[in-house]
Amino acid sequence: MRCIYFFVFLTFSSCFLALPALENVTQADDIELLERKLEYLKAKKELDLELKIVKAKLQKLNQDYSDVVDTKTAVSASSTSETPETEKFDEIVEVDPDPIGRTWDATELKGRCVDRHGNKLTESTIQVNADSSFSYKVTNREGWKGTFKGNLEDKKLKLTKAKNNAFLKDYEILKDGEQWVIEMTLGWSGGGCSFSFRLE
Repeated sequence: MRCIYFFVFLTFSSCFLALPALENVTQADDIELLERKLEYLKAKKELDLELKIVKAKLQKLNQDYSDVVDTKTAVSASSTSETPETEKFDEIVEVDPDPIGRTWDATELKGRCVDRHGNKLTESTIQVNADSSFSYKVTNREGWKGTFKGNLEDKKLKLTKAKNNAFLKDYEILKDGEQWVIEMTLGWSGGGCSFSFRLE
């Protein structure tokens, strides 16, 4: 009889000892699953960006050789880029190739901010990223500094960092042929001014 009681005691003891081990295994599996999901999302984001760049380059190529490329050839070329069958060629050419992955010269800086306060860009060139985003910094002779961030394709601009509580009152991003013109109006307590420059 004692042997039976001892056997039952060992059985229950082993069950209680096994539960924490099983719980640890489950947590390890969940962590591994989350890590694989993060790896997938990161890889997908990089591939999506590369795909967008390839599409833009393909469109620019078709435009540069539009005199020798007909519609059928363009559609065939787009198919070789392994785009999904449900995606139409018209959707591919919606991306403007001009601002994709390019360094622009900032010229023709002018306006009241320039004449009166000496506003100027800290760099003579502006790098536009693959997603059409860009940023630049402005200073003047009075010690003011400001950082602007925007997107040419979306035609958006904002003042992210500035001294003396200055703010961006208004702006406009215009496409002028193969170039861009950025106009903005700054405001602060008791005043304001405007200036613009060209990307070429």
